[in-house]
Amino acid sequence: MKKTTLKTTLKTQYIFIIENDEDRLSTLQNILSAGGYRKLICASSQDEVFEKIRPFQGRIDEIGVILLGYELPQCDTLKLSQIITTLDGHDAIPLLFLADESNKICDDLLAKCHNANAATIVHYPNQGSDLIPLIGLALALKSERDDRIDNEEKLICELSERRIMEARLQYLVAHDELTGLSNRSGLEKTIDFAIFLQLAPDCFSDSEPTGFS
Repeated sequence: MKKTTLKTTLKTQYIFIIENDEDRLSTLQNILSAGGYRKLICASSQDEVFEKIRPFQGRIDEIGVILLGYELPQCDTLKLSQIITTLDGHDAIPLLFLADESNKICDDLLAKCHNANAATIVHYPNQGSDLIPLIGLALALKSERDDRIDNEEKLICELSERRIMEARLQYLVAHDELTGLSNRSGLEKTIDFAIFLQLAPDCFSDSEPTGFS
């Protein structure tokens, strides 16, 4: 039941398709729709990418996966990948490059894509089994990372609140809550410390030389 709920939740995120070829775009839309992914955003150029993504400012985490045509015309797709995967300081948006069959996917090409923050590069899919598993995996990993970041932020907040509370309690132990003046406990500590400072020279007078003149 939990796995079914998670899959349903993941499919509510947007998938951003950046592709200028109408036939390939149509194929991608059909594959994703058949796989249960209906929240699709499409752009065919770099300018349109920024136009379509602008409304998501401040809620960029609603975009689950980005599909980017590796040879998008008049565009440095590697640079574009670096930009759109780190919008609003969010660096966990998985991006998949889609390449033509004529492009051999080798280690050098994979390294270039990884350096541009892309998750991987694959050939354009012909059927759902070529793409849907990748989309599901990318969304699941993103969800796991988002949850981990949220938990870390909550933990940091809880630790900060605990430190503030401890400091407040320590202050209240030594001070009157209404006047802010030192109470008896705080006064005794202050006097003890003052006496220690007065006696400190005598305490160290018989010690071995320190080597300082």
